[in-house]
Amino acid sequence: MLDDLKITFHRTIRVPDNDETNDLPPSMGHFPLFSASDYAKKLPPNMAMKGGLFFPMYQHEAMWIEFESNKCYAIKIYVGNVNAISGEPATETAATSLRRRNLLKNNVNIQDYVVVPGQKWLDGIAVELGKVRQFVAMPVGSGYSVEAQATGEETTAGLQFEIIRLDPPLRKSEPDEGYTISIFISDEKTMDLSVNPSTTLGYVRGLVADAMGLPVNDLRLLYAGKHLDYNKTLHSLGITSGATLCSWERLFAGGCSEMALAVGGRIRQNINEHRKTTRQKTNTITFNVQILNSASFQSVTGRAPPPTPISAETYASYGFPFFTLSEEPTSVSGDFSSVQSIGQIDKTADPALNFPTVDAGTGLPLTDAEVEEVGFLNPKGAKRQFKFVWEMAQDINRAATTAI
Repeated sequence: MLDDLKITFHRTIRVPDNDETNDLPPSMGHFPLFSASDYAKKLPPNMAMKGGLFFPMYQHEAMWIEFESNKCYAIKIYVGNVNAISGEPATETAATSLRRRNLLKNNVNIQDYVVVPGQKWLDGIAVELGKVRQFVAMPVGSGYSVEAQATGEETTAGLQFEIIRLDPPLRKSEPDEGYTISIFISDEKTMDLSVNPSTTLGYVRGLVADAMGLPVNDLRLLYAGKHLDYNKTLHSLGITSGATLCSWERLFAGGCSEMALAVGGRIRQNINEHRKTTRQKTNTITFNVQILNSASFQSVTGRAPPPTPISAETYASYGFPFFTLSEEPTSVSGDFSSVQSIGQIDKTADPALNFPTVDAGTGLPLTDAEVEEVGFLNPKGAKRQFKFVWEMAQDINRAATTAI
């Protein structure tokens, strides 16, 4: 729980990995979450260093993510170091800007985040308009993960979240008096930033991470030799004009007990578009959610792992349903052309299964004729430094104009 945002990781069945597209699979219970700091001495060192949370998964097990809140949030989700919505790397490069520029020329949406409320669930990576490929756990180093296929490396694994709350616009008050602070990056480089007393340290961290080409959660800032709360303002931390902060990068390595996310079958699911808003960004909150294989889970936590999940074949044999949700059409998906599903890599296709379909809102069964897209969602809210989709477009257009 962050503020009033609740994120739940659901166990589920693997949908058939073939040429068909499936309705939404059910929840088979929640994954238990544990703090990495509580088990730092027993976790693999690479997982202990990354911190955050972890939960157990079996090889080939599937999961989906649920979002619940009353306030508005924008959320970036990274599978390893690959954005689950856009397919772009967490550390953006010149190639990222070029790809986005070409997409904008073709009037393609470059949104790389989800907006809550509005986006109730995320079952996988956004491979096509209105379709995702299911999140499925595979061992780090196996070559199946989205990260390994998209980048050729597997340095991060697990999931990373970047979250900002979107507040209603503030009434204008007396402006804060601006001043300059410095960020010590290396012996040869110092970065000066214009700030004001109400600027949060998290906002400064985002600017520095962008300038250094790092994911926000890989950067640490120290002042007077101390780690500080990124949620607090510079004024409350006593960081005044002429102050110098030090930056350092956290480095991680891989590990054999760690799981990464690959993808399986297709699921019908829209990524809700974020329409332009006047809501104000707050500071970015980032955290890791790591995945430990179930074979190592008991030795780390002293608890028995959850039972193995039910198969799709068994679920179908009992006549249990999949679910559908009426959604407005979407223009949001990513470029995952280099990513194959487990079945595609193994050159196998799961048999087609017939599941009855139930409306996720009413719980009533649907006939095939009733399963249609209906416009009813109009997500509120706005969305590293964390940029809204229109801000990314403005940056790209500005860079193109400057280059002429």
